[in-house]
Amino acid sequence: NILECYRFLKYLLPLYRILIKGSSNKVI
Repeated sequence: NILECYRFLKYLLPLYRILIKGSSNKVI
């Protein structure tokens, strides 16, 4: 279960980073 959660986080992190980058780009 922990391994699955870790894999999910590993997959979610890039999307989260892209989302923040897009929002920051939108603000600028």
